[in-house]
Amino acid sequence: MTAKVKVVFFDLDDTLYDHSYHVESAITSLREQFPFLGEYSVSHLNEISHRLLEEVHSRLLKGELTLHESRQIRWQRFLEECKYERSMQDGMTVASIYSKAYYKAERVVPGTFELLKSLSKEYDIGIISNNLLDEQLQKIKCLGISEYIDTFAISEEVGVAKPHAKIFQVALDRAGANADEAVFIGDSWTNDILGALGVGIRPIWLNRNGSVSEDPSVAEIGSLQDIDLILSYIRNEIPTPQITSPDPTRV
Repeated sequence: MTAKVKVVFFDLDDTLYDHSYHVESAITSLREQFPFLGEYSVSHLNEISHRLLEEVHSRLLKGELTLHESRQIRWQRFLEECKYERSMQDGMTVASIYSKAYYKAERVVPGTFELLKSLSKEYDIGIISNNLLDEQLQKIKCLGISEYIDTFAISEEVGVAKPHAKIFQVALDRAGANADEAVFIGDSWTNDILGALGVGIRPIWLNRNGSVSEDPSVAEIGSLQDIDLILSYIRNEIPTPQITSPDPTRV
């Protein structure tokens, strides 16, 4: 017999917090203020920004860089890759403009409020996220979803990042649940889906881009707005995954 689900865990960035939309908005702002960036498409600049973020972010989480240093390095290298004769001051100027535009565009992934409100009637809700503790807690507060969150495990305070098993186990312990009493919803196949599967938590993949699944047996949704379908997956009422259309609001 399948155990009754007690807690539904979520990833934060690009699952509840619309990180990709914020990045798109911030890159667009940079292109408006720095004409030389107009030589590159927004998608190309997004790719550079994301790659450099991943490189410095891993060092940030390990304590090798401060937040200030990570931003400085990231945007100095960004300018270098765009063939700009940059200075340290230029890098910090770009970082400042980007950061302001990023947070000005802050919003939830469509369907977040309605889904959390619905789930909170039956389940505890937790967050398992890779990032700095203060930054992630601030996002939760600014989005206005704090009232729905019962527990969290953030990589900085746990000491390891997803997909490491420890961060999932810490979240389970804090929720007072066993792995078979939990469901995890996230957008990253490696960090979220494989991480959850690795500890025995049943995952639901949020695939807003319409990417091809690496394992069709994993439940898949295209939007958080499909509340009835998500509830059916959580309750294990659907034996075969029913893939929904990609989220039309995805930037």
